[in-house]
Amino acid sequence: ELERLTAVEPRIVSVQRAFARLDNLEGNAREALEAARRAHALSGQIVPASWGEEGTALRQLDRCSEALSVFRRVVQRAPSGSAPWRDAVAGESRCLSALDEPEAAFQSFARLVAEPAPASALADPDLLRQIDAAERQARGRS
Repeated sequence: ELERLTAVEPRIVSVQRAFARLDNLEGNAREALEAARRAHALSGQIVPASWGEEGTALRQLDRCSEALSVFRRVVQRAPSGSAPWRDAVAGESRCLSALDEPEAAFQSFARLVAEPAPASALADPDLLRQIDAAERQARGRS
């Protein structure tokens, strides 16, 4: 369906953003990065969702320093507690952990957990494992 929409109108930002999301979910980080960059080039402005997809792609490509910068940009611009904000804070935390900054990773996770969210967001087992690992590492028990 997305390919059909792109064939009809390749300049639809939401289509490019959807491609980025789908590629990230499927583990196609390079394609996700290209689609995310097309989305914000087409929009001409900072759209937190497409920037978040770029950050996720960069993180999957082990380019955590670049991803961290992107995630922090999203955190600054997206409404606190929104899905793009939550995804960016989680991404920021994962990058900080990968960059061996456990205390900063823990603080970022703590900020994420402190922000009210739907129960489904806090029930994410991967996120809960990441929080637990960051907390153990920050306390020196890894």
